[in-house]
Amino acid sequence: MGKGKKKKVSSLPQQSRGVVTQANPANDVPACIQPSRTPDTTRILVQAKPGARMSTITGIEDEGVGVQIAAPAREGEANTELLEFLAEVLGVRRSHLLLDTGGRSRSKTVAVSGLTPAQVHERIRGALH
Repeated sequence: MGKGKKKKVSSLPQQSRGVVTQANPANDVPACIQPSRTPDTTRILVQAKPGARMSTITGIEDEGVGVQIAAPAREGEANTELLEFLAEVLGVRRSHLLLDTGGRSRSKTVAVSGLTPAQVHERIRGALH
């Protein structure tokens, strides 16, 4: 390469560039989905956005899973809708979910019993819009 020229690097994933990589589900789970100290429990960091037309997953980032909630942020309505929506997305009973932290904040932590972080990630990713 000459002076002042930069090497062009493809923005495509390695697999798309012909390099075959083995997927490791444990390493693919983002930081927002973590095992809990309690056995058989997974913690999900949620960035809640109340007041939407319908409840939906909007994104998965290390900072949190983005969730639009079809309920206003008053008197616990959005928290109730969030837990009911996540129970549906994850395919578990509502009683398997607990709002651990963030009852009055948009940043929340939800505990899910009975699922591994990899299972939670797979199910949330399947509902991503």
